[in-house]
Amino acid sequence: MSATFKQYTDIDFLAELKDILQEFPTATQREIGDKTGVSAAVINALLKRCLERGWIAVSRMDGRKLRYMLSAEGLTALTKRSIAFMQRNFSQLSAYKKNIDNSIRVARAAGKTKLTLYGSSQIDFLIVESCRAYGMEFETKDTSMIPGSSSIPEDEFAIIGESVQRESYEVTRGGMRLATVYAIAR
Repeated sequence: MSATFKQYTDIDFLAELKDILQEFPTATQREIGDKTGVSAAVINALLKRCLERGWIAVSRMDGRKLRYMLSAEGLTALTKRSIAFMQRNFSQLSAYKKNIDNSIRVARAAGKTKLTLYGSSQIDFLIVESCRAYGMEFETKDTSMIPGSSSIPEDEFAIIGESVQRESYEVTRGGMRLATVYAIAR
Protein backbone atom coordinates (compact mmCIF):
# COMPACT_ATOMS: atom_id res chain seq x y z
CA MET A 1 0.00 0.00 0.00
CA SER A 2 1.47 3.34 -1.01
CA ALA A 3 1.06 6.43 1.12
CA THR A 4 -0.50 9.51 -0.39
CA PHE A 5 1.19 12.84 0.05
CA LYS A 6 -0.88 15.97 -0.03
CA GLN A 7 0.94 19.22 -0.66
CA TYR A 8 -0.50 22.41 0.73
CA THR A 9 0.29 26.04 0.42
CA ASP A 10 -0.08 27.64 3.82
CA ILE A 11 -3.22 29.49 2.73
CA ASP A 12 -4.78 26.29 1.33
CA PHE A 13 -4.13 24.56 4.64
CA LEU A 14 -5.61 27.51 6.52
CA ALA A 15 -8.79 27.29 4.42
CA GLU A 16 -9.14 23.57 5.12
CA LEU A 17 -8.33 24.11 8.80
CA LYS A 18 -11.10 26.71 9.00
CA ASP A 19 -13.60 24.21 7.61
CA ILE A 20 -12.45 21.48 10.01
CA LEU A 21 -12.59 23.79 13.04
CA GLN A 22 -16.10 24.94 12.11
CA GLU A 23 -17.28 21.35 12.28
CA PHE A 24 -14.93 20.16 15.04
CA PRO A 25 -13.93 23.18 17.18
CA THR A 26 -11.75 21.14 19.54
CA ALA A 27 -10.00 19.06 16.87
CA THR A 28 -6.55 17.84 17.88
CA GLN A 29 -3.52 17.75 15.57
CA ARG A 30 -4.15 14.05 15.06
CA GLU A 31 -7.81 14.65 14.17
CA ILE A 32 -6.82 17.45 11.78
CA GLY A 33 -4.35 15.05 10.21
CA ASP A 34 -7.03 12.36 9.89
CA LYS A 35 -9.45 14.82 8.25
CA THR A 36 -6.84 16.09 5.79
CA GLY A 37 -5.01 12.83 5.19
CA VAL A 38 -1.72 14.44 6.20
CA SER A 39 0.77 13.07 8.73
CA ALA A 40 0.95 14.49 12.25
CA ALA A 41 4.47 15.80 11.58
CA VAL A 42 3.32 17.77 8.53
CA ILE A 43 0.25 19.06 10.40
CA ASN A 44 2.54 20.18 13.21
CA ALA A 45 4.74 22.10 10.75
CA LEU A 46 1.75 23.67 9.00
CA LEU A 47 0.17 24.74 12.28
CA LYS A 48 3.50 26.19 13.41
CA ARG A 49 3.82 28.25 10.19
CA CYS A 50 0.24 29.49 10.51
CA LEU A 51 0.93 30.44 14.14
CA GLU A 52 4.11 32.30 13.11
CA ARG A 53 2.16 34.23 10.48
CA GLY A 54 -0.44 35.16 13.08
CA TRP A 55 -3.17 33.30 11.22
CA ILE A 56 -4.16 31.08 14.12
CA ALA A 57 -4.26 31.36 17.89
CA VAL A 58 -3.81 28.52 20.32
CA SER A 59 -5.22 28.19 23.82
CA ARG A 60 -4.79 25.43 26.37
CA MET A 61 -8.06 23.68 27.15
CA ASP A 62 -6.95 21.31 29.91
CA GLY A 63 -3.61 19.77 30.65
CA ARG A 64 -1.92 19.15 27.32
CA LYS A 65 -4.96 19.55 25.03
CA LEU A 66 -4.76 22.60 22.78
CA ARG A 67 -7.52 24.42 20.97
CA TYR A 68 -6.83 26.04 17.58
CA MET A 69 -8.74 29.09 16.37
CA LEU A 70 -8.39 31.30 13.35
CA SER A 71 -7.28 34.81 14.22
CA ALA A 72 -8.46 38.04 12.64
CA GLU A 73 -5.29 37.96 10.49
CA GLY A 74 -6.13 34.44 9.36
CA LEU A 75 -9.66 35.42 8.42
CA THR A 76 -8.30 38.49 6.60
CA ALA A 77 -5.86 36.29 4.64
CA LEU A 78 -8.71 33.98 3.61
CA THR A 79 -10.88 36.94 2.65
CA LYS A 80 -8.10 38.37 0.45
CA ARG A 81 -7.70 34.96 -1.17
CA SER A 82 -11.45 34.80 -1.86
CA ILE A 83 -11.48 38.30 -3.31
CA ALA A 84 -8.56 37.46 -5.64
CA PHE A 85 -10.35 34.28 -6.71
CA MET A 86 -13.56 36.19 -7.45
CA GLN A 87 -11.69 38.87 -9.39
CA ARG A 88 -10.02 36.21 -11.57
CA ASN A 89 -13.37 34.51 -12.17
CA PHE A 90 -15.15 37.78 -13.01
CA SER A 91 -12.35 38.62 -15.43
CA GLN A 92 -12.68 35.22 -17.12
CA LEU A 93 -16.46 35.51 -17.27
CA SER A 94 -16.15 38.95 -18.81
CA ALA A 95 -13.81 37.59 -21.50
CA TYR A 96 -16.19 34.67 -22.19
CA LYS A 97 -19.13 37.07 -22.39
CA LYS A 98 -17.35 39.28 -24.94
CA ASN A 99 -16.44 36.24 -27.08
CA ILE A 100 -19.95 34.82 -26.86
CA ASP A 101 -21.51 38.21 -27.69
CA ASN A 102 -19.22 38.60 -30.69
CA SER A 103 -19.93 35.09 -31.97
CA ILE A 104 -23.69 35.51 -31.60
CA ARG A 105 -23.60 38.97 -33.22
CA VAL A 106 -21.72 37.53 -36.21
CA ALA A 107 -24.09 34.53 -36.42
CA ARG A 108 -27.10 36.83 -36.20
CA ALA A 109 -25.72 39.03 -39.00
CA ALA A 110 -25.29 35.85 -41.08
CA GLY A 111 -29.01 35.11 -40.71
CA LYS A 112 -28.94 32.66 -37.82
CA THR A 113 -32.03 32.89 -35.61
CA LYS A 114 -31.43 30.04 -33.20
CA LEU A 115 -28.47 28.91 -31.08
CA THR A 116 -28.34 25.27 -30.09
CA LEU A 117 -26.04 24.18 -27.29
CA TYR A 118 -25.19 20.49 -27.52
CA GLY A 119 -24.24 19.05 -24.14
CA SER A 120 -23.96 21.12 -21.00
CA SER A 121 -21.96 24.18 -20.11
CA GLN A 122 -21.11 25.87 -16.85
CA ILE A 123 -21.48 29.21 -18.60
CA ASP A 124 -24.81 28.54 -20.30
CA PHE A 125 -26.29 31.50 -18.41
CA LEU A 126 -23.94 33.78 -20.38
CA ILE A 127 -25.05 32.19 -23.64
CA VAL A 128 -28.73 32.59 -22.73
CA GLU A 129 -28.19 36.26 -21.84
CA SER A 130 -26.35 36.94 -25.11
CA CYS A 131 -29.09 35.20 -27.08
CA ARG A 132 -31.69 37.41 -25.39
CA ALA A 133 -29.65 40.52 -26.13
CA TYR A 134 -29.36 39.66 -29.84
CA GLY A 135 -32.89 38.31 -30.29
CA MET A 136 -31.77 34.74 -30.90
CA GLU A 137 -33.71 31.69 -29.77
CA PHE A 138 -31.79 29.40 -27.40
CA GLU A 139 -32.11 25.63 -27.12
CA THR A 140 -30.12 22.84 -25.52
CA LYS A 141 -29.88 19.31 -26.83
CA ASP A 142 -28.38 16.15 -25.45
CA THR A 143 -24.89 15.21 -26.64
CA SER A 144 -26.35 12.17 -28.38
CA MET A 145 -27.91 14.64 -30.82
CA ILE A 146 -24.65 16.34 -31.85
CA PRO A 147 -24.88 16.75 -35.61
CA GLY A 148 -21.61 14.96 -36.40
CA SER A 149 -21.70 14.29 -40.11
CA SER A 150 -25.38 15.20 -40.51
CA SER A 151 -26.58 18.65 -41.38
CA ILE A 152 -27.91 21.37 -39.15
CA PRO A 153 -30.66 23.80 -40.17
CA GLU A 154 -29.50 26.86 -42.13
CA ASP A 155 -30.81 29.23 -39.46
CA GLU A 156 -29.11 27.44 -36.55
CA PHE A 157 -25.87 28.44 -34.87
CA ALA A 158 -24.59 25.31 -33.09
CA ILE A 159 -22.03 25.05 -30.30
CA ILE A 160 -21.03 22.18 -28.05
CA GLY A 161 -20.60 22.56 -24.31
CA GLU A 162 -17.40 21.88 -22.44
CA SER A 163 -18.94 18.65 -21.11
CA VAL A 164 -18.31 17.17 -24.57
CA GLN A 165 -14.88 15.59 -24.83
CA ARG A 166 -14.13 16.56 -28.44
CA GLU A 167 -13.10 20.08 -29.37
CA SER A 168 -15.07 20.25 -32.59
CA TYR A 169 -17.39 18.40 -34.94
CA GLU A 170 -17.53 18.73 -38.69
CA VAL A 171 -20.96 19.27 -40.19
CA THR A 172 -21.38 18.15 -43.79
CA ARG A 173 -24.13 17.90 -46.36
CA GLY A 174 -23.77 15.80 -49.49
CA GLY A 175 -20.09 15.23 -48.77
CA MET A 176 -19.39 18.98 -48.49
CA ARG A 177 -18.15 20.52 -45.27
CA LEU A 178 -20.66 23.14 -44.17
CA ALA A 179 -19.34 24.13 -40.78
CA THR A 180 -17.38 23.17 -37.76
CA VAL A 181 -19.20 23.17 -34.43
CA TYR A 182 -16.72 24.25 -31.79
CA ALA A 183 -16.68 23.53 -28.11
CA ILE A 184 -16.91 26.56 -25.89
CA ALA A 185 -14.57 27.27 -23.00
CA ARG A 186 -11.70 25.05 -24.15
